[in-house]
Amino acid sequence: MFSDRAYTITGTCKDSGGTPLPGCIVHLFYTVADVLAAVTESNASGVYSFSIGPNLACYVVAYKPGSPDVSGTTVNTLIAI
Repeated sequence: MFSDRAYTITGTCKDSGGTPLPGCIVHLFYTVADVLAAVTESNASGVYSFSIGPNLACYVVAYKPGSPDVSGTTVNTLIAI
């Protein structure tokens, strides 16, 4: 169940070996309508962050430009603010 508070979603882009990936493009989508809500880039440590409003289900998609063969994971953390 969602609350009426705003949230921050933070995550780290990493390759399949666990090494942080700087410069990844990260898209935030609202789940209900599958609408692109925001775009950011991971920093030198592979970290990215988004602020979202209350009661919004969403997901992120990250990729490394120019590196279609990079496989890896993102780890997301949701924090109420």
